[in-house]
Amino acid sequence: MKVSEFALIALLGLGTPLVVQGSWPAAVEAQSLPVGNFANSTWYVAIDYYNNTLTYYGEHKRNGSSISLQGATVGGNAQRRIYTWRNGDIRYQVAWRPSEPHTIRVQVFNGRGQEILNQLLTRV
Repeated sequence: MKVSEFALIALLGLGTPLVVQGSWPAAVEAQSLPVGNFANSTWYVAIDYYNNTLTYYGEHKRNGSSISLQGATVGGNAQRRIYTWRNGDIRYQVAWRPSEPHTIRVQVFNGRGQEILNQLLTRV
């Protein structure tokens, strides 16, 4: 082989993406999730990703009531993702747009599917 062939092979080798077996570190996955603390004047919500599980902690600021849920299902599309947790018949949803990472919409639905809460929260 000529030196130019070695140079071409080396250049092509550097341009080939590296494939890594296994899963991404949690920090990398968390960047594409609505992980963090969000609030408005009435509600505080913390979303965390740990051990391949998305967790939800919600607290009513005025009366101190709270709920903690684990294991969200994911829906929506690439522009608007919807994360859903269940507590019996009650459905808790967080809608998040990756293009607006500092805002989430929290919705809660009763067992008949009626919306009982719909609030915008911003990152704190």
